[in-house]
Amino acid sequence: MRRLASLLLLPLLSGCVASGDATADYSAEEAWYRRAPRSVIVLPARNDTTAVEAGRLFISTISKPLVERGYYVYPPEIVAEILRREGIYDEQAWDVPPQNFRRYLGADAVLYVRIENWDTSYMVVASSVAVTLEYRLVDTVSGETIWEDREVVARSSGDSVQVQGDAISWLVFSTVSATVTALTTDYVTLANEANSLAVKDILPGVYNPSYHQLQQEIEAWRKSVNAGTGEGR
Repeated sequence: MRRLASLLLLPLLSGCVASGDATADYSAEEAWYRRAPRSVIVLPARNDTTAVEAGRLFISTISKPLVERGYYVYPPEIVAEILRREGIYDEQAWDVPPQNFRRYLGADAVLYVRIENWDTSYMVVASSVAVTLEYRLVDTVSGETIWEDREVVARSSGDSVQVQGDAISWLVFSTVSATVTALTTDYVTLANEANSLAVKDILPGVYNPSYHQLQQEIEAWRKSVNAGTGEGR
């Protein structure tokens, strides 16, 4: 897996936040919360795969982890309906300036997700299913990217199976077994895993229980710096 670092969250210093270390530097967190969104619009995903259902399946997985992280997410179905009324369908929404979503819907940020991989690879004795997703969160005031990430989640089937008969029978059985395993793999589960991995690196939003405690820590750090009694690490 290759994680793309956030433009505003470098470094995240999540360990310092959790420990409450008095010497922790909260400048990255302070920078994030100066522009942190409260409400997010998730646009229809850009599907770069041959899996025609990938976009529809993915959109059902992204709202929950964002909500649990403390952000209000506009219902994707309602957003899609509003866009359709304006003659904007699916990936055409990516051509709309992000500022328009703030002007007309009041959203603080827009999340763009590209489905890079949503495929099954077949081999003689195994199959591999992979989901690759790229995320980009854009501020609707400045139009700048404030967070981005890339996640790859894969699952393979390669269990050893003993088959009675000749080599041809074994080959046929292995191929069928791999196909059945791939067809029964839940892509939605893989997308959920990818979303959870990505979203956990976003600092908690205002609706997250840990938000207020973190704000207190940031404020204490800010006062310490301003008073000249402490320095960020």
